[in-house]
This record gives sequence, C-alpha cells and structure tokens, in this order.
Amino acid sequence: MSYIYGNIIFKLKASLSYGGDSLTWIISNILRIFTEIFIIFLLFLYIPQLKDFKFEECVLIYSIYNMSVSIFYCFFSWTLFFSSSYIISGKLSNVILKPVNPFLFISAQSFEPSELFSFIVGFVIFIYAVIISHISLIDAFFLILLIIPGILMLLGIFLIIASLAKYIPKIDESFTPLMSILNYAQYPTTIYPGFIKFILTWLLPYSLIAFYPVALIMGKASNGIVMFFLPFYGFLLFIIGYLLFNRTVKNYQSTGN
Repeated sequence: MSYIYGNIIFKLKASLSYGGDSLTWIISNILRIFTEIFIIFLLFLYIPQLKDFKFEECVLIYSIYNMSVSIFYCFFSWTLFFSSSYIISGKLSNVILKPVNPFLFISAQSFEPSELFSFIVGFVIFIYAVIISHISLIDAFFLILLIIPGILMLLGIFLIIASLAKYIPKIDESFTPLMSILNYAQYPTTIYPGFIKFILTWLLPYSLIAFYPVALIMGKASNGIVMFFLPFYGFLLFIIGYLLFNRTVKNYQSTGN
C-alpha cells in the first residue's frame, strides 16, 4: 500500500511541475464545463421544463454527473485501454510480479491528477445547484453519498468488458460507443424514448450516476422499487467486474504470458 500511495504522490508532484500544461488543461476544462451548462441554459430559454425537471434540477444532475465521471477518469480510466496497454504489450507481466494487488497498483499507476480539478469544478456547481434548488444539507450529503454506487457501477461495467481482453484483444474499440452513450446521463432520463430509457436504466445503468439520485431527492422518482434496487445493482456490477478482472489476471499468469 505504501508503494501505491507513493505513486499517487509522485503523480501529483509531476503534474504540478508542468505548470504551463496544467494551466492550459484547467482553462480548457473550465470552458468545456461552462459550455455544457450554457447549452442547458439555452434549452430552458425555449423550454420551461424538461419532462417536469427545472433548470436548477438539471444543473444538479449535471454537477453530480461531472463529479462522478471525473473520479472515474482520475483513478480508473485505465480500464478503457487495458487490452492495448497491459495485455497486448505484455505490461501485465510486470504488474503481476509486484507484491501488490494488481487492481490497486494499476489504478494508482494510471492516476490522473488533472481530473481532480474537474471534480472541484463539479462540486462548486453542485453547491450552487443545491442553494438555488433549496435542498437541505442532509439531502445534499445524501446525494454526495449516492455518487459512490454510481462510480462503482461505471467501474464495474468497464471492468467486465476489460476482462475480455485476454480473449478479444481489440476489445478497447468497444469503449467508444459506450462512452458516447455515457453522455446521455448528463440529462434527465425521462426526456428519452422508452428503449433508450431502458438501456440507461438496466443494460447500461448510467442513469444511476446522477438522474435517479436527484429524482429521489426531488420526489420525482416514479418507481420506488427501481430506486431501491439501483444502488445495489451498482455494487453488484462492480463485484462482478472485479472478480472477472482478477480471473483474467490469474489466467494471464498461468499461461506464462
């Protein structure tokens, strides 16, 4: 664990040493985030509500989405290129030889400090949305806690797919459409047709990231059973993904690759 912690600290120091690059990334990221919020604002200039969701509620959904995805990219973006970076290149052999948990080691090694700034910006927007939505501190804290199953759900899905890398070397290519679908989770799921809503709720439950937590707090969750089940669904997907990943690592080691 000390090695993993030291690697994260090293990544933070290395990121700060390149001040110009960090500043450029920060500025571009601020522009991206506020451009997306401006798009939401433009929508509400012409549409007072999006399927019963007000402007401040949509901003709240977006802020939680941004925080969750930022944390995922910060620690677990390696799942998107696990096949090419670790299986095909043979780099996984070096990881296996180290006396550390492979999952934790790769997560620490792939740590992206710059994504922490995205989380901070998302958190500031979250505070703003909480204030204008008149949400209590307890409900706001509850929303922050619900970020956890959302992140684990996202990690679980990509771990499951990444675990197929041993058998499908080009599996990385499948992440492009999955990441495109992920963008749909920035908005209320209710605005989409039924089949897209089904995909975002059950097949790729991205709506767990932000929509359903906000719908629950705002009293707009039409299906209480779904709201009760989805957090457990997120944890279940992570457990399945983690177990499959460990199996892939063990099989990789046993074949001598």
